[in-house]
Order: sequence, then structure tokens, then C-alpha cells
Amino acid sequence: MDKPPDRRGGVNLRKLYVNVGDWVEHGDVIGIVVAIDGNLIRFMPVRHKNGTRYGLPGVWINGEYKKPLPLETFDDATAFLIDLALMTKDEEWFYELTGGKRND
Repeated sequence: MDKPPDRRGGVNLRKLYVNVGDWVEHGDVIGIVVAIDGNLIRFMPVRHKNGTRYGLPGVWINGEYKKPLPLETFDDATAFLIDLALMTKDEEWFYELTGGKRND
């Protein structure tokens, strides 16, 4: 993961309302917070509001006024999380969400 932009020159740090793992909205894109550095959050875009999936790398954005989205925001939260588990290739999470078992 790349480093956040240089923040030299005095930054007024304010309390953030989000944590790593929270879903947030940035413009018309919904994504997940994957890192925090001061007032900056690393935003990993997942889907456009129209349903288009994103495969882009995360970007550092100002997180001062971002608030976590409740899962009820999504039409089908479980399907959305399963899609994310597949996109991130997180097998353990995928099986947890689907109730399936791994045959090791």
C-alpha cells in the first residue's frame, strides 16, 4: 500500500467518525476504509451507486466529514459483502458469509 500524501506545514487534526473497516460514500462511489493516517483515510472503492463494480486501487482522501454507512444502505447487504469477499479473495470471510465449509 502506498504512503499517504505528505502532510507537512501544520495540519489541523479533527476527530474522525470512521474506523478501518467502515463503509463510506465518496461522491457517487461506495467503498471501505482500509487505513487511516491523521485526517486522511485510504478509501478502497467497491461500487458505484448504479451498481458498477470497481477494481481500482485505493486512494487517500480527507476523512474529516465522512460517516460510516449502515449496512441497511445496501439493497442486499449480505450479497454485497459476499461480492467484496470474492473481490478481495478472502476465502475465510467468504465461507463465513455463505455458511459454507472448507474441505481441507
